[in-house]
Amino acid sequence: GMMASIGVTDPNIKGTGLLLQTGVSIAHKEQNVSFGISNPRFLRRDLNGGFNLLYSRSTMFDQRTEKNVGGEVSLGYELSSYVHQDLSLGARHEKIEQNEKTDENFQGMKFAEVEPAFIKAARANDKKEIDRLNTLFGLSDSEKTHIKTAQEKIIKRDRISALYKDDFGTHTVTDFGHGLTVRPPIFPIGFPGSLTLRMDNNVAGLLGSVSFLKNQVTASYNHRIGEYVNFAAQISYGLRSKIGNKELRITDCKVLGGQDFHGFDFSGVGPRDEVSKINVGGKEFYLGKVELSVPIPILKEDFGARFGVYSEFGSCHNSRWKDDAVENDTVNGKQNKIYDQNFCRVSLGCYVKLSTPFGPLRFDFAKPMRVLKDKDGVQLDEERVFMVGYAYQL
Repeated sequence: GMMASIGVTDPNIKGTGLLLQTGVSIAHKEQNVSFGISNPRFLRRDLNGGFNLLYSRSTMFDQRTEKNVGGEVSLGYELSSYVHQDLSLGARHEKIEQNEKTDENFQGMKFAEVEPAFIKAARANDKKEIDRLNTLFGLSDSEKTHIKTAQEKIIKRDRISALYKDDFGTHTVTDFGHGLTVRPPIFPIGFPGSLTLRMDNNVAGLLGSVSFLKNQVTASYNHRIGEYVNFAAQISYGLRSKIGNKELRITDCKVLGGQDFHGFDFSGVGPRDEVSKINVGGKEFYLGKVELSVPIPILKEDFGARFGVYSEFGSCHNSRWKDDAVENDTVNGKQNKIYDQNFCRVSLGCYVKLSTPFGPLRFDFAKPMRVLKDKDGVQLDEERVFMVGYAYQL
């Protein structure tokens, strides 16, 4: 959906040298408010220290609503002319609620007393009892259809509750972050292009009720071909794991899609539950991209417009449920399945990028070329062909 945002930036608050950044963004499924101050000469040294306060509410995942309020302090510095390191310490309060509000009111039924009996039979998937109740109360075909729909919602709701048993509720999260950026001068003299290496580590669990370990490495390459053409490539690999005996929540697992994997919907790629069809997230992922872009002559001067074509590929797999039983995991007399494969998806796309008074905008048109399907040939990955968002640089 569309998003509206407004922000205020002051690079030198009243001549103090401090940087102020505030922002509010409102979209159909996500709202954010942030306030931050940083000092590029913290302690009168070459240290960039600061803090940031944030409130967010998100329903990007259809099955849950996330509310976060918290803050973070950060410190960044140069280790050498080509190595930069940054550290952060954050704390936040999370509230995660289930969105799937099953309508257990069997509206249109002839007798109010039928509700508890049908709900009990629906949860047990007792078809004989449902047929008996249908006959007993003389229900019409439309009422029987309504019962079947409600039964499917109840089963899905119970399944989501089982999968998210460690997620729903309120949580306190404290995490320590570390990042290292290297722009190595290792290319032979005369070798074209520039290489950037990035490592990110994030650990939670020393305080609070949530624990996890997240690691990711990324390599990016850029090369200008001639005067106008730019070639870019990027590859990332990430791994997430639990700490101690606390299971890794679905909320802390990785999903792919949207701005980080064009052609697929937000959370469109990842291990998927057979019953509820939700993406339960993976502990391991990789994502790559190659791109060629050129300026658009007609719009180059006024909007700095560029047109690009690209291909993206990646996978998200190794769910926490892969080797762990799920409660309520038998429906319709069969064992449920988590579709979890190290299967490389591929998409092809193009974009137009514009520099506007509201910030850089990017319009994408992408189509998945390789998707994951179940044993019946039904596509599991969710697509999103057209997307509008803020432009970013590889």
